[in-house]
Amino acid sequence: MGLFKKKKDHSKSLNKMKETLDSVEERQVQLERLINQRNIVIKQLLAFGKRKEAALELSKRKSFEEQLQRVLITKTNLEQQYLSLQNSSNASQVMDAMKMGTESQKKMNKEA
Repeated sequence: MGLFKKKKDHSKSLNKMKETLDSVEERQVQLERLINQRNIVIKQLLAFGKRKEAALELSKRKSFEEQLQRVLITKTNLEQQYLSLQNSSNASQVMDAMKMGTESQKKMNKEA
């Protein structure tokens, strides 16, 4: 009877969540870059007096900003879930170790 006989392997879930977090962070960087590009284009268009085109670019920027907000919320939720799963995994390992210690003490008491 080993220490980790009933060990629940959460590493697969943790790895998948980490990959998902990485992809969400990539999307965040991409959206931030698009927003910055829109800001530059808007300033250039306004400098040339092209107000209608600048307004169109402004609406595109607003759309990207809304997407970025949704991505940030998703990222926060994933990070919280990731930490929760890590804590659960650690607690499970601690409980398994404590059970093993109790069983070892019982065996020692029987032998004595």
